[in-house]
Amino acid sequence: RIALYGNKRFAVEEDEADKEESGFEVECPDGSGISSDELYCVQCGVGTYSTADHHCVSCPVGSYQDQAEKSSCKSCPGGKSTLNPGSTSCLDVCEVGTEAFARTDPPA
Repeated sequence: RIALYGNKRFAVEEDEADKEESGFEVECPDGSGISSDELYCVQCGVGTYSTADHHCVSCPVGSYQDQAEKSSCKSCPGGKSTLNPGSTSCLDVCEVGTEAFARTDPPA
């Protein structure tokens, strides 16, 4: 069986026993991760990055990634942060003692 990632082809063993016997390992390009069954490469999506050992991981709070297939996250600039891991953009941070309110009326 052949697994494809982009324009690259990877040989894939038929089952887990064959994989262990042959010592088969998938080598993935930067910005991609290894599938959970370790048989093929998967694209790391927005909000994630590829680790050195090729696993897709959510960007931590305070960082984001707005592009797929990246090997790092971008840090939020001063005065901005993210609310959750896996964010694709940063939000303004309120100063101590202030609150943010969602605007429900269109701007005047």
